[in-house]
Amino acid sequence: REVVQVMVSIASQKDRHFQFGQKTLGSILIFLLAGFTTSVAGQNIIDYLGYRITSSVPRAANNSVVVIKKGRTTLAKHSEGLAQNYASHVELVSVIGSSSKQLVVSQYTGGNHCCTRYWIYELTPKFRLLFESKRFDTIGYSETEKLFQNLDNDKELEIVDRTPAFHYFNELSFVSSPVPRLIFDYNRRTRQFELANRRF
Repeated sequence: REVVQVMVSIASQKDRHFQFGQKTLGSILIFLLAGFTTSVAGQNIIDYLGYRITSSVPRAANNSVVVIKKGRTTLAKHSEGLAQNYASHVELVSVIGSSSKQLVVSQYTGGNHCCTRYWIYELTPKFRLLFESKRFDTIGYSETEKLFQNLDNDKELEIVDRTPAFHYFNELSFVSSPVPRLIFDYNRRTRQFELANRRF
């Protein structure tokens, strides 16, 4: 998560002009591109390209909630995480190699040995869902592998995950159960991440 703090001083309240230091203008441009993250009253908020993404645990709720809005319009809402602040996470990541970043929303469900659900959204030129992990029965986390990797050295990152489909298979213990790797590659034609194990 990138947090850029931009400090400016108001030179004149009357004309509302800013007094720029030598590097302030460049810092503001970085701020506009990177997004601004704040934490208010238990809410984590990201403002980016006109979007506001809020992660919180509402009072008396059974789940943590992530809401994606643009202006007054709610574009998506996710509430599959535990009712704990750590269970929902939002960040901006350069996943498909475009000039702007993509939004990654993840929520830990608190299940036995499983799972973290996650969604990847393209925000510009328009709001679009690129990937939804629960469609593929993935675990969503790994202590030994990064979720995003560049396996073929192109500009897009691949999603590297595992499936719990074989947990306790044939009466195996959890520790002995196979957890096959799943690799998803970005398809520029369909603009979606697709299962691509055969390519790797």
